[in-house]
Amino acid sequence: MPFRQAHARVGALVSKSIRDSISLAKLVEADDELGKSAAELLQPGVGVSRRTTQGGSGPVPGVAQSAELGAALTVMRTRIAALNNSR
Repeated sequence: MPFRQAHARVGALVSKSIRDSISLAKLVEADDELGKSAAELLQPGVGVSRRTTQGGSGPVPGVAQSAELGAALTVMRTRIAALNNSR
């Protein structure tokens, strides 16, 4: 399903969920084109765990970014210490 179509369909389901006080997961699961596999994506943490793009906000890229930041901080601290020692 093209993104634009999926976005519109899910938007309509979210509106119905809010308006009728029905679980979004139940509405998605009952949808002919989305179904149970799409409803499983609504479970807590699933969306975040699927974010794997480098520099993204998922846990795997986050670990890599944290390691890069740690290395950069070490370099900066070493340079600052060298500057302070040369005075």
